[in-house]
Amino acid sequence: MPEARVTLEFVEHDGKTKLISRTQYAMEEALKSVLDMGVIQGITETWDQLADFLAELQSK
Repeated sequence: MPEARVTLEFVEHDGKTKLISRTQYAMEEALKSVLDMGVIQGITETWDQLADFLAELQSK
């Protein structure tokens, strides 16, 4: 897996917390490599699972 720099930023937005996630790769080839591995689908599933978990916590 290519090395990446991941930055997570929590910001206030309309009285709620918004999470901004940025991932940077040193070289374009590294980005292309992870895209070919399906990183978009994988991270989308991860964020969806987190959203489901947080919704479950709020309903308790």
